[in-house]
Amino acid sequence: VNQPSAAGGFNQNLDPMDGKAYELGVRGDLGSSGAVEVTIYQTNLNNEIIPFEVAGSPGVTYSRNAGTSRHRGFEGTFSVADPTGLFRGDVTFTHTAAEFEDYEVDGEDLSGNKIPGVSPNRLQALARLSPQQLFGGAFAEVVATYMDEVPVNDENAAGTATPSYTIF
Repeated sequence: VNQPSAAGGFNQNLDPMDGKAYELGVRGDLGSSGAVEVTIYQTNLNNEIIPFEVAGSPGVTYSRNAGTSRHRGFEGTFSVADPTGLFRGDVTFTHTAAEFEDYEVDGEDLSGNKIPGVSPNRLQALARLSPQQLFGGAFAEVVATYMDEVPVNDENAAGTATPSYTIF
């Protein structure tokens, strides 16, 4: 990765990232045409690799290690399907609270700040039409995805998150 000193080669100041992840989920059918799945998760990381920029080098991304961080959240999916296979619909919601637990940069304590690049909330809806008896394996699909604002730096300064958006 790039080095703020502009020296070539690997950045010797970076340590490998490691962690432990835990996940628990349940899945079930709602009659013959519906299903639900709910999962909770937590990932504890040491030395998470965090991107940053240096004043005077805008647009150049460097990396450094954070002390410890935690990603905790849940995901739920509800699905319905026509027993003939003609129609399927899914709605998935994911919430992730990703924050630094122990992280200091240039004497500033960033513990408790949100981790850049992780959207706290994501919602996706999908509708699929599969008229296989008419067109073989052809299908048509419509997907809508909402993504909450995303922090873009580890300081979490006001006005430094991307705006939320929806894609169809």
